[in-house]
Amino acid sequence: MNVQAPASTGLLPPTDKAILVYTDGGCDPKKNAVGAWAFVAVPPGKTLEHAVSKSGGMCGTTNNRMELLAVISALEEVEIGPRVIITSDSEYVVKGATVWVDGWVKKGWKTYAGAPVKNRDLWERLMALRDLHNVRFDWVKGHAGNPLNEMCDELCTETMLELHVALEQGGGVELDHGAMA
Repeated sequence: MNVQAPASTGLLPPTDKAILVYTDGGCDPKKNAVGAWAFVAVPPGKTLEHAVSKSGGMCGTTNNRMELLAVISALEEVEIGPRVIITSDSEYVVKGATVWVDGWVKKGWKTYAGAPVKNRDLWERLMALRDLHNVRFDWVKGHAGNPLNEMCDELCTETMLELHVALEQGGGVELDHGAMA
């Protein structure tokens, strides 16, 4: 799905050196824990007219897992080589990828308190992809009018609605087995 660029975004102009990626994830724990993730990526030197977006989802998941899958999916999709600037409204993702993960690895995937790190399966995937790319993680406040963050949020909402309808109609919706580990 391609994203239509808003008339005026207020974003920094595209860079010739980096892929700009915005991500979001969400989950409705009251309705089968249906969750969705989404990203919008703008290639180096391109404008929003050339943005590519993708979303997906599953049930039996959590908000944090969907936030992580948004970043993982984006990094699996973008070209290796140019710098990638990931912008997320999830402090869990940004702090996890930039501050916490190295400590978790040193402690054998244990938290500061000694508990097993939640979502280790996804953190390991994300760190492997981070090592393939030259990635910078930035945080943006969610629901604060940032156009690309809002696009990701809308994609997540649409995907969750589609999954709810599929479940109501007896359709198969992927189950997040990692959330149960």
